[in-house]
Amino acid sequence: MAHKLSATFPKELSGFANEDNGNVWIGFKGTIPPQAISLAKTLPVQVELRGNLGYAEVDLPDAQNRLHKALRGNPDVKDVATWYDPRRGSVEALVVPSSRASATLAADKLREIAVPAIADPNIQVKVSIGEGPLGTNYADYIRGGGRLGYGGGDYCTSNFNLISESGKTKRLGTAGHCAETAQAVYSNEFPDPGSSVVRSKWVYIGAGGDIGMYDHGSLTATRTFYWDSGAKRYADFQSPGPSINDPVCKYGQTTGRRCGTVKKLNHTIGGVGGQVVTSIPATETTCWFGDSGGPFYNGAEAYGVLKGAASLVEGRFCAFTPVNRFYNGAKYYVWTR
Repeated sequence: MAHKLSATFPKELSGFANEDNGNVWIGFKGTIPPQAISLAKTLPVQVELRGNLGYAEVDLPDAQNRLHKALRGNPDVKDVATWYDPRRGSVEALVVPSSRASATLAADKLREIAVPAIADPNIQVKVSIGEGPLGTNYADYIRGGGRLGYGGGDYCTSNFNLISESGKTKRLGTAGHCAETAQAVYSNEFPDPGSSVVRSKWVYIGAGGDIGMYDHGSLTATRTFYWDSGAKRYADFQSPGPSINDPVCKYGQTTGRRCGTVKKLNHTIGGVGGQVVTSIPATETTCWFGDSGGPFYNGAEAYGVLKGAASLVEGRFCAFTPVNRFYNGAKYYVWTR
């Protein structure tokens, strides 16, 4: 659904969000398009449609960059983290004051400085004062479960970080059909700032699976991955290979975290083989476009690379390529703690 809306209304879509209660929120800059109403009626959950919000999601990254630049260039600011929230139509900042301004710097003052840089009254600007350092400098890190953006609303999900057999080279895993695009913009999950252009280094799509690798751009690899929205954990083990009824969970940028069990092994979809089919249904709220490449795991054990939907007699289910295929194809392992 998110993929369809982004492709159909790239300059009108304010945002698409899966709510905690399982419902879906969809917003538009102007009036709600009739086609969007028709698409919403096809979803098996309650959908809240909001129109005339005055902003489009495609405008928010640029506004965030301008906010970041305006605050980072201020001599009273020691450090700053920024992000945007399409649900609220806001760009937000957490600022650490410099030593000379720590006692006098006010969030309202910084907001007054930043608002003219945004130059869009429909986008909210929120500034908060905090203490440094801002986390553990997560802006420098790249990990599994992050977003790989391709422009025009298209995106995939990153897999685990990988390390070569020699131990000298590290790569970012994803699905092969994602890494066919020469470069992407990797972004961490909220609240972790940090993004970088990453470049495709290896792609395999065939009888052994659907896997690929990007470099890390300007970021540093870490052995953690996003296992749920904004939640990180270490990858401690690489599965030697899944078995029927193994419990597994997946995380993807479109539908988030879903869990199930392994149903079938060595499933072939067209010319792509070696797929593991799970009990997780392939629907717009459980496993969908944009989730491709995301991590399959069981606790801290790395299992697979999300491929997409696989059809069985009883329906369509979420499928993955086992992570051990990275070694079979390119002599890389999941980088574990």
